[in-house]
Amino acid sequence: MGIQAHVLSDGNVARTFPVDSDLVDFDLSFRPVGLPLKQGPVVDRCGRFYSEQRNSPAAICRVSSPGAVLARAEITAHDLFSSEDRVYLIGGTDIYSNERCLIYQVRPQGLELIKDVAFPMRGSSEFGGIVSVVDLDEQRGLAVVQPLEHEDNRSNECYLVNLDTGHCASIGRMPGDFGFFLDADVLSESHTH
Repeated sequence: MGIQAHVLSDGNVARTFPVDSDLVDFDLSFRPVGLPLKQGPVVDRCGRFYSEQRNSPAAICRVSSPGAVLARAEITAHDLFSSEDRVYLIGGTDIYSNERCLIYQVRPQGLELIKDVAFPMRGSSEFGGIVSVVDLDEQRGLAVVQPLEHEDNRSNECYLVNLDTGHCASIGRMPGDFGFFLDADVLSESHTH
C-alpha cells in the first residue's frame, strides 16, 4: 500500500495520492518541493527560497537563482517559509537558547533583516530545546509552534505565536504531526474556475 498523503476539505478526505516518504513537504499545488533530509537544503513550502544546508548556519538563496546567497545568518537553519515579500527563517544558535524566527524583507538585490523573534517556549532536553514550526500564516504573521519532546512521551501541545507582538497562547494538543492555515477552501475554489 505504501505511504499516502491525504488532503482534507470540510472534514472529509478530498484527495489521496501516493508519496515516496512521510518526510515530504508540498507546495500549494501539492507537488513535493523538498525532503527535510538530515543534511540537505531547507526549502520553503512555496518553492521560492532555500537555505543551502540544514542544521548549518543559514545561507538563503532563491530557488530560481541557485547558489547566489541573498542573506546569511549565524543561526542553524531548521525551517524556512516565504510570502511574496517576506522570508521567515526558523533556527537556533545553540542548545541553551530558544529557537528564533528571523524575518526578512525581500529586496531586488537581497534580503533585509527586519525582525528577530525568539519563541517563548522550548522543547525537551533530548532535542536540545528545539521547537518545530508546524505552519506559518505569512499574511497574518502567526506561527503554530510545537516544542519537540521525547518520542515516547510526546504531548503534541501546540502554541500560536504572533510574530508581530510576541504574544503566545496555547491552542492545545493537535492530533498527528501537521496542521496548516487556509484562507479559503482551495479545492472548492478550483471547481468554480
